Amino acid sequence: MKKHLFLLLLPALFILQCGGDDSSSQRPDFSRFAGFSANRATSVETITVSQSTIADQVRSYGTVKAQDLVTVAPQVSNRLTNIYVDLGDEVRAGQLMAKIYDKTFRDQLNQAKAQVEQSKIALQRDSTQYDRQLQLLEKELISDSEYEIALATYRNAIAQLESAKASLTQAQENFNFTEVRAPVSGVVVSRALEVGDLAPSGQTLFELASNSGYESRIFLPIQDWRAVIIGQTVQLRVSNESAISARGVISRKSPQLDPTTGLGEVVITLTEVGNAIYPGVLVENLINIQTKENAVVIPRSALVEVLKQW
Repeated sequence: MKKHLFLLLLPALFILQCGGDDSSSQRPDFSRFAGFSANRATSVETITVSQSTIADQVRSYGTVKAQDLVTVAPQVSNRLTNIYVDLGDEVRAGQLMAKIYDKTFRDQLNQAKAQVEQSKIALQRDSTQYDRQLQLLEKELISDSEYEIALATYRNAIAQLESAKASLTQAQENFNFTEVRAPVSGVVVSRALEVGDLAPSGQTLFELASNSGYESRIFLPIQDWRAVIIGQTVQLRVSNESAISARGVISRKSPQLDPTTGLGEVVITLTEVGNAIYPGVLVENLINIQTKENAVVIPRSALVEVLKQW
């Protein structure tokens, strides 16, 4: 409709320009036509294009965590008498972290040691008796039944000694377990109990983030999950920061999507870590799917979006 109106106005404009007053100083006023301005000026800014490297990226947020998170739990149950480490402390493998009340376990250990000594004495006595009965049997001075009784007593003494040694080993382990020690080197990231609390056997007392490294786990929709492959490089930056804080590679990828969310899990192992990276921090993971060298780059500010109306 606008196109036909414009064509019909052309003859009228031509007549106004050529007819009527022959004074050359008078010019027709076109200002009443909408959108027309005879003195309208448009400023133009020029920007030089450049060549740079561009990449098709997959971006997703994930939380940094230690590759190995180790749970430290007491192996025996009693109250805590001492705690030697706290949150953020670095510990080495075998370092003492807490102490459990040990009087009961010390008594059990001493009792087991005494039982072993008694079993050794009984075995020595029964062994001597067995040797004597064997000699008498060879001289046909005792019956076979008397010899068999001595043999059974001797064998029972051996079994009693082995049982006492096993009890001693268990008592020694229980006593040693009253000292809670770090199974690996790492950093204490959580502590569940206080001094005086009952520490049940098997309940988590500490959590250690081992020094084996960090990783970030992200969950991608099917299109991005298909595009990423193991070995691709990844850049990571802390949320709301522009600088790259760490670098890594895709080390593992789930072979299937989650049936509930439809997302696929991807594990990124960090290879370079900056000062801003620590367990629990939220980071944006930038995965380069495809990279192009020497591409013509135009600043975003130079682009003008025009909305056409038909």
